[in-house]
Amino acid sequence: MKSTPQTASLCECAQVNLNFRNVRLETVLNHLHQSAGLPIAIKGNVQMERTIDLWHDQPVTLAEALSLLRQRLMALGCTLIQKGAVFSIIGIEEAKKTCIALPAI
Repeated sequence: MKSTPQTASLCECAQVNLNFRNVRLETVLNHLHQSAGLPIAIKGNVQMERTIDLWHDQPVTLAEALSLLRQRLMALGCTLIQKGAVFSIIGIEEAKKTCIALPAI
């Protein structure tokens, strides 16, 4: 994930709790937005009602949370990309069609 100065400091300082088991993707994204001020955009036909598991025993940095989220999204056929200070969730197939470089895990 490419970091801008704003997101780099946000990722290093913010600690978030992840305790989501079988919850809607929308709930997880709302939590990340509210707890860390993370701007997230949904692109295309990402199904927000799909359920996801995203948890860790201890609070994690925002960078760690985003890495875990990216891994879980891949299992749903989606990915997380960063454009400036905004993070977008987009379907992998749609990302390929629009020539968006997929991040390495």
